[in-house]
Amino acid sequence: MISTQTCSIRQHGFTLPEVLVALLVFAIGLLGATALAVEGFRLEQRALLRAEIALLAADLAGRMRSNSPGHRAYTGGAVDHRCASTMTPALLCTPDDLAADDLNEITARLHRIEPGGRLRVELLDPEPTVIAIAWDDGEREQVYRLAVAP
Repeated sequence: MISTQTCSIRQHGFTLPEVLVALLVFAIGLLGATALAVEGFRLEQRALLRAEIALLAADLAGRMRSNSPGHRAYTGGAVDHRCASTMTPALLCTPDDLAADDLNEITARLHRIEPGGRLRVELLDPEPTVIAIAWDDGEREQVYRLAVAP
């Protein structure tokens, strides 16, 4: 007589739905991490631009302090009189010419780092002078202001 014996073999492992759910959770996490990295890069770029604009404003403030006789001319237009070059002797430049030259150089640097940037100098008596640099960062208009004491 032959006896038949049945062995039930129990399999261990994951089923296909479990694997698919695990892949879905992993994909959502990876998508979130990618979005976080992109947002971090965007914020880093905005902070770098803001720092460069702050340096421009500080540079202009230093130029204004060193050219105190032409202080009021910094509210005027930006014109290249070549006062800072070696082609024109410094004695031929008036303080107003030097102020227009400074504005021209700062505006040119601003447009290199932010083409849509706008520079405005406001004389507020008796308050300090305010240097305002405005630009659009893609979401809203940003304005950096620096008060300059005479």
